[in-house]
Amino acid sequence: MLREPVDNIEMICRECAERKYGNKGKFTKEMIKNATHVKKLFGNEHLWVKVREVKDDHVIGTIDNIPVFEDSPAYGEEVKVFFSEIEDLFPPHVN
Repeated sequence: MLREPVDNIEMICRECAERKYGNKGKFTKEMIKNATHVKKLFGNEHLWVKVREVKDDHVIGTIDNIPVFEDSPAYGEEVKVFFSEIEDLFPPHVN
């Protein structure tokens, strides 16, 4: 499970999230291939997805956080994330 530092777990407004994740949809396929995890907004919660497979326009993986909200996908649940939905990468991409 990818563990974020406690000080990185926060409740933020939608507008603040848009500023924080300003690279959403801007990651290239090559950048995504080098990541072990991608972050996506599921409803009201930003969750890490452990990458299992990178396809032409999306990633298949499993939720790798313990969600706070009941309407979020469960830990370990398989999900599909389109490149345009990816907000962040881990490890972070360095130019």
